[in-house]
Amino acid sequence: MNAHEGHSNHGSAHGDHERTDWRVSLVVWSVVSFFVLMFAAMLAMGWLFNTLGHAQGDVEPLSPLSEMRIEPPLPRLQVSPTDDLTQMQKDWQTELDSYGYVAFRLIMQCN
Repeated sequence: MNAHEGHSNHGSAHGDHERTDWRVSLVVWSVVSFFVLMFAAMLAMGWLFNTLGHAQGDVEPLSPLSEMRIEPPLPRLQVSPTDDLTQMQKDWQTELDSYGYVAFRLIMQCN
């Protein structure tokens, strides 16, 4: 029995197999259509952003709070701990050198 017996002959035995599975023209048409649609979508989005950007520039902010800087809640991270420590020590020394602290010490000594 020959190896090719029992099979239908749709062409030559060499190089013509599975020709009917897909069409190259359909794949090329699909790829080209995809890129054309993607380009058109990009143009449409660019036009939309440009149009909305010009329209938004004329509108006042919704709230004065939108422009204010709102600090995060405590505790906050220290940006420079050494500077913070130096400032804290200066504040303490200023408080200790003030009249309020001297008067408090005098009152405490009298009691």
